[in-house]
Amino acid sequence: MTNLTQQSDYSTHTPQPSGKPASTREYHAFLLRVWCEDETSTWRVQVDNPHTSETFFFSSIENLFTFLDVIIAKEKEEK
Repeated sequence: MTNLTQQSDYSTHTPQPSGKPASTREYHAFLLRVWCEDETSTWRVQVDNPHTSETFFFSSIENLFTFLDVIIAKEKEEK
């Protein structure tokens, strides 16, 4: 397993207050589960949206990123 603290694309971020009340900030919150059945299988991903009770399943990390890209792009179009 790779040590995340040694990866160049890993970083931490501490959100700064935006001056807006929490109820007016735009954000998405998800519960993310990632697992692998065994050494030969691919990683699986489950994403739960606590605000809508929707659950999404993905057969790869790449598909998860596509899903997130679509959500963000859709929100930008609605503005």
